[in-house]
Amino acid sequence: MTSIIGIDLAKNTFSVCALNSRGKVLYNKKFSRKKLAIFIKTTEVSFIAMEACGGAHHWARMAETAGHKVKMIHPKYVKPFVKTNKSDEADAHAICEAALRESIVSVPIKQIWAQDVLVLHRVKTRLTKNRVALSNEIRGFLLEYGVSIPIGTSQFKKKVAIILGENPDNLTQLFLGELRDLIVEFDEIQEKLLIVKTKILEFAKSHEICKKLQKIPGVGPMISTAIVAAAGSGSNFSNGRHFAAWLGLVPKHTGTGGKTKTTSISKRGDKYIRSILIQGAHTVVNWAKKNDTPQRKWVNEKLRSKHRNNVAVAIANKNARIIWKILVTGEDYKQSIAYCA
Repeated sequence: MTSIIGIDLAKNTFSVCALNSRGKVLYNKKFSRKKLAIFIKTTEVSFIAMEACGGAHHWARMAETAGHKVKMIHPKYVKPFVKTNKSDEADAHAICEAALRESIVSVPIKQIWAQDVLVLHRVKTRLTKNRVALSNEIRGFLLEYGVSIPIGTSQFKKKVAIILGENPDNLTQLFLGELRDLIVEFDEIQEKLLIVKTKILEFAKSHEICKKLQKIPGVGPMISTAIVAAAGSGSNFSNGRHFAAWLGLVPKHTGTGGKTKTTSISKRGDKYIRSILIQGAHTVVNWAKKNDTPQRKWVNEKLRSKHRNNVAVAIANKNARIIWKILVTGEDYKQSIAYCA
């Protein structure tokens, strides 16, 4: 009887390995994309494991719909179980071996709506990078002509509008024409970015947990929607520290001979979510100087002995733990409890 089925995901050809309860290989076959879908829907209800890679959430949802128990594993936990030479068959077998270890945590399976939200965030990130790259390119061109533009998007737009309106003598008509085209491109990116942000804001307004998360200082619509989409209900994490570690916000450590050395944060997990959490925490550091709240006292106490960047990371860590608690329990944010220590 099949104990576990491991699937090595790919674009067109998939390797499927099945083990019995004693760990013996029952079969290790190759399937096309169409045949794998039929196999998942028609095979007996089993424990199916796969790596968390491109397309994994689609196949995981399909397997869950067919009644299977599904476990997705981060690829770095599978690699140590690959024996001798690497191949698709060896990878499928290694996935089975890794999935049987209870100490190896699974990756949350995303629902379609969650993937939709994360798509919006990825598009927003790309458009933001494109906007910054284009504005820097325009700044560099103008600097070559002796024109310096202040920092900031609003200042950038004002200065360029003045330049295009005055037609200064040190700028040729050829360059001004090219500059106008670049500004049109910049405006198009701005418009697309605004549309994407509006869609994210609309989702944040309609989702109850997102509305509760936004009551946490330093957590806005962008952070709340990204975390709800990525972490789901938070049930895959045993506690708040586990969730913060998943985001790479806890210190990493190394030790031998009974001596342990703690260093900087691990920076594991989703870089995007970690970065926006820290960005939100920086606003809390600035805001804390002007408000008399339990959080203000906690932040200012940290600022007496630590650099503001370290304090921002500490706030992001604490916010991550608070977020996990709200995800799991659904209760409202209570600042007096969150910053009582």
